[in-house]
Amino acid sequence: ASGAMIWLAQRLAERLRPGHLPLAASLLSSAAVMSAFFSNTSATAILMQPGTELARRNGVGPGRILMPIAYASILGGTCTLIGTSTNLAASGLLEKLSLAPITMFEFLPAGGIIAVAGIAWLLSAGRLLVPSREARPLVSDFQVQEYLSELGHVPGGELEFATADVVAILVLRPIADLHA
Repeated sequence: ASGAMIWLAQRLAERLRPGHLPLAASLLSSAAVMSAFFSNTSATAILMQPGTELARRNGVGPGRILMPIAYASILGGTCTLIGTSTNLAASGLLEKLSLAPITMFEFLPAGGIIAVAGIAWLLSAGRLLVPSREARPLVSDFQVQEYLSELGHVPGGELEFATADVVAILVLRPIADLHA
């Protein structure tokens, strides 16, 4: 499923153009549909790249797009039994009490209305409440410069086509051992 979602996110990112409302609606709807079937966090993470790119191309802070995507993901989770852990827990409790468990799409009528209304609100009045902040590097904010390393390679050298795991074993592990 993740390959299909990544493909969808790439297709959305390719269609970015000025005037973000129609694409923002697509991103929010995609987040809601994805999160109905798997983790809200995963759905939001998959859509972060196209959301960030949309913000960059429209000259707005990434939070103006990413925060609504996160909220749409939460709204979408209300549509199915597996959309949130709370729904699963409630179904389990009903079963434990010898009542009929909740079916997969039992929440869809109410959850669907809530998700559609919530996305409509996020795209209209809700967007006025999201602060417009420019993206800034977090490295200086959290003072992590002394913990960062930069790794380069010599063209034609033995690490030129090495994968990340090989580099970690051959280069980073010996460096870590020096500081142990």
